[in-house]
Amino acid sequence: MALETIQKTQVKLEKCWFLQKQSCGISKRIQLAIDQLVKAGADKNQIAVIGYCFGGTGAIEAARGNLNVKGVVSFHGGLGKATNSPTK
Repeated sequence: MALETIQKTQVKLEKCWFLQKQSCGISKRIQLAIDQLVKAGADKNQIAVIGYCFGGTGAIEAARGNLNVKGVVSFHGGLGKATNSPTK
């Protein structure tokens, strides 16, 4: 059972690392989530992105990518960005 848990964790980490290397992948997913919030009735001018750890990295990428958000908060998010990042 412990080995299975470790393997599942490894798969999740590999997906996170892949998205982190592809910065547009994180921003695209966040934008899709924002689109769904707006579709569900959220005010598109009152959305903030808050995240912890990998989610915090996503919040930082939302700011870097100039997504239409009121603000971002990152708790323990990664500050590095992908070398292929379109943001400055």
